[in-house]
Amino acid sequence: MYRISFNPPWATGSRPYTPEYVDYFLANCGYYIIIDRNHHTSSDVVDWIQAEASIFEVLSRWGNKDSLSPEEQAKRRRVLVEIVNEFVWDTEGTVWDHVAPIIQRIKAAGYTNKLLINKHTQENDWRPIGADYYGKHAYFNNLNDPTTKWQTLWAAQMFMEDAIAAGCVPLANTEIGAHFGENQSFTPENVATLNQFLAWCNQRGIGNCVWMNKDLQNLARYEELGLKIPPIPTPTPKPSVALPVIMIGAGLTMNNPLIGIPILLTGAGIYYLQRRG
Repeated sequence: MYRISFNPPWATGSRPYTPEYVDYFLANCGYYIIIDRNHHTSSDVVDWIQAEASIFEVLSRWGNKDSLSPEEQAKRRRVLVEIVNEFVWDTEGTVWDHVAPIIQRIKAAGYTNKLLINKHTQENDWRPIGADYYGKHAYFNNLNDPTTKWQTLWAAQMFMEDAIAAGCVPLANTEIGAHFGENQSFTPENVATLNQFLAWCNQRGIGNCVWMNKDLQNLARYEELGLKIPPIPTPTPKPSVALPVIMIGAGLTMNNPLIGIPILLTGAGIYYLQRRG
């Protein structure tokens, strides 16, 4: 599975929206694709009108509907849509207040693509709003600093338990890591904590996506420090169980052989796709 991130339409940056990237991966691999269309950061102000319009632009190209041919549905089923990245709150409400009506309008339009909502690291209220996957971004920066205790292992686990208790399941954290400062900030201690979190989640069917960047040699540094992607567990053959899908290559900036320019893919790990029994 790949997660591909783009700058939101109200912001500029190194990841302009380029739909050909998604087309390339759909045509040249069999993996699922998470489109992170509005890669907002917590310091930005979200233009929710543009955010919703951009999501419907994505769906106009890859949206799945029951009226399509079985072959086309099979292709478009591989496209998952992440509504917004790391929004916390503004004067008009929380992420739930803003995203819930967008999800309702997407489903009312007949689209069946899986929808994801991931929250900012420090904000911990949970509300089931009709998304197909929920999650939180977590980095294990300062393990012994009480002012950043939300970055410790116990806090990350508590956030997951709170989400499950609130009914925000299945869980798929689309961005986690040893340190948000990239590879120069990775230490044996925070990589070991990341490994513990990945193993803990793996036992509970929680998917994770480890932020990577090939240009910064994140993967090489992770391998040096012993990053351990847990093995895919054997699913129990029951209705509505989590089916594991390995995410590979995500989070790497790589040259697209078709287009010839870099693509940012964000994350690597194990995801769980829900079987409908």
